[in-house]
Amino acid sequence: MFRADRLFELRKGKGLTQKVVASNIKIDRTTYVRYEKEQIQPPIDMTIRLADFFGVSIGYLLGLSNSPDDDMTLDELESALIDEVHGLDEEDKKELLKDAQRRKKLQELLKKHQAEEN
Repeated sequence: MFRADRLFELRKGKGLTQKVVASNIKIDRTTYVRYEKEQIQPPIDMTIRLADFFGVSIGYLLGLSNSPDDDMTLDELESALIDEVHGLDEEDKKELLKDAQRRKKLQELLKKHQAEEN
């Protein structure tokens, strides 16, 4: 589960405003505020972008590690995702599967588009 408190602490620790962070990661400030207030969960691509921006591991933002610079291997990340899925009810699992399928389709379309441009 995404740790909004860590996002807040990282931003404050660097002396940045929400507007500055949002601008740097190319999202609307209100979306960023909603991440920090735990009103919405950032998608995995945004979690990666946030981790890169703040110079911390994805695992740290997901609450899977207490060390900001503790990089997770792909196997650890997949295992953590499976653990999170086990805690969901059936309806949320179905919705998560639909989201993953849509994301995969978008990635395939993007790769195809990029290949066509080259």
